[in-house]
Amino acid sequence: MLEPIDKHCGCRLSTDLDMTSLMQQDVQHAIIDLIPDLRRFARSLTGSTDAANELVQTACQRVLSCPEALAAVEQPASWMYWIIRNGTVKGMGDLR
Repeated sequence: MLEPIDKHCGCRLSTDLDMTSLMQQDVQHAIIDLIPDLRRFARSLTGSTDAANELVQTACQRVLSCPEALAAVEQPASWMYWIIRNGTVKGMGDLR
């Protein structure tokens, strides 16, 4: 069975596994595009650029390390904001 060929580039189109991989790449690119907004949000919560960058990095690591969970989330941006917000609340509790 021959795989379909893309009309634009002439290459063979991906299999189902490759399509899942492409969808994950799209989500990863969307997350990368969100980073400046996530940093602003985290900075507004923490008041510190360093703490904000650490929160964003932790959130990105968490999201990208769980591809199954990421695939199940309808709005990755909302999940990222939720992780950052909860990370801030958890961090504030550690300061007490």
